[in-house]
Amino acid sequence: MSTVTPPYLKQVAVDRPITTLCVLTIGPTLALQTVLLLAGVDLFPGKLAELLLLTAAATLITT
Repeated sequence: MSTVTPPYLKQVAVDRPITTLCVLTIGPTLALQTVLLLAGVDLFPGKLAELLLLTAAATLITT
């Protein structure tokens, strides 16, 4: 039986869902979008990354 996430990570995600979303999603996507804006390139890849990370974090919390 193999699992994608270690059991302790899953437990932390369930116990602290807001912290999990902030650390795993908001922090990295904010940094990525800031870099994209400062570089003067299209922001769409940053928004796409945010959607993917939000979906992954929500799945981690709820499953």
